Amino acid sequence: MDFRDSAARSHLDSVIDRLVQEYGIGYFKMDYNVSPGAGTDYQTDSIGEGMLEHNRAYSDWVEGIHKRYPDVILENCSSGGMREDFAQTSRFQVQSTSDQQDWRLYPAIAAAAPMMMLPEQAANWAYPQADMTAEQTVFNINTTFLGRFFLSGYINRMSEKQLMLVKDGIVAYKHYVQPVIAQSTPFWPLGLPEWRDKVIALGIKHDSGSLLTVWCRNADDSEVNLSLPQYAGMDVEVHTIFPSSQEFEEWNTSWTKEDAILHVSCPTDEYVSRTFEIRLKGGQVQK
Repeated sequence: MDFRDSAARSHLDSVIDRLVQEYGIGYFKMDYNVSPGAGTDYQTDSIGEGMLEHNRAYSDWVEGIHKRYPDVILENCSSGGMREDFAQTSRFQVQSTSDQQDWRLYPAIAAAAPMMMLPEQAANWAYPQADMTAEQTVFNINTTFLGRFFLSGYINRMSEKQLMLVKDGIVAYKHYVQPVIAQSTPFWPLGLPEWRDKVIALGIKHDSGSLLTVWCRNADDSEVNLSLPQYAGMDVEVHTIFPSSQEFEEWNTSWTKEDAILHVSCPTDEYVSRTFEIRLKGGQVQK
């Protein structure tokens, strides 16, 4: 549809109005999986101008939904996160970051997402499946943990024990992440991720501390050195928040405050992940 045309916008407005008013719909996923081509030369000087006018009209239409229904949540999926321009992310509360379905590859996308959007907008998909090991399920859930929690997969095929692990992830997210993520600032203790990095880390800092996820993808070295300059010269406490079950191996951590380096030992030759909470000791003030 050409959103420059008032008839097209009126038609779509009527659809939105009916779904909200008659069915009480409060969440719309705008996937918009079409290839618009180069644009249109209808009633315009060039196809580029036609495309630009269409895009601006579409953005204006989205703003109209917000004005009529301020409580309705709009997700921009945009063909699996392929259109994450600021014109979109500034108008949608949620941004689906990718259609990537290989859980081993998604962490690089999830860790880089806050470069393009707010952490609370970043909808990174977790795909736990019934044929996965417990560590693989944790790896999956940690991929969505420091963003907008998005869960997929055939959880109806899982055993009771597997379902409890997924439930534990949701409970931990609601307790540790949800209350602070809207006020958080992202940071990258290993720098921005490369696609094939063996170890990837993403953190979010808030007023009371920091949350930090580390993904080890067949790591060559068990020792990971994470730079946390915001805690330089200060004493910190570090504990694992997911997974919290004692059935999982606890990763050893140590803190060198002079260099502001958190040393983490992760298993090698497998795909494993942990999320940590970092807080100051003794009432010190965080920088």
